Amino acid sequence: GAQNILNIHGQLSTLALKASERVDLTGPLFCSSANHQNITTISSPIYEVNDDDYTLLADLSDNPICITLPAAASHKGRLLNLKAIQSKKYALKSHPLTIKSGGGLIDLFEEIKIKMNTACRTLQSDGENWWVISSRGS
Repeated sequence: GAQNILNIHGQLSTLALKASERVDLTGPLFCSSANHQNITTISSPIYEVNDDDYTLLADLSDNPICITLPAAASHKGRLLNLKAIQSKKYALKSHPLTIKSGGGLIDLFEEIKIKMNTACRTLQSDGENWWVISSRGS
């Protein structure tokens, strides 16, 4: 029709399926194979989270890094994994990782800092703020 909508009543069986924009599911999602998400290593001092980011490895070997999250209001339910890494294997100290919110708070703060190598945080937006769902290290 005019909206370019394909309706299927029943099952669709295919070897591959690609959606170029967005997929909206109205029921539960059952996955019987591996789940692959984007993982990116960053080393630039300033980084803004992209739409396709899921796990960010912040290499703090050479400089501190500040990651700015998108506004929580426009990303309800989104999960982000952030981890401080050190590419210099035997370095004992690294620079800090600062995580700032582009809208809303992070566990009631405007920013949080990660100061320890291999420390990580998993954040999720409730549509108003970002919340630390899981953490390891300081």
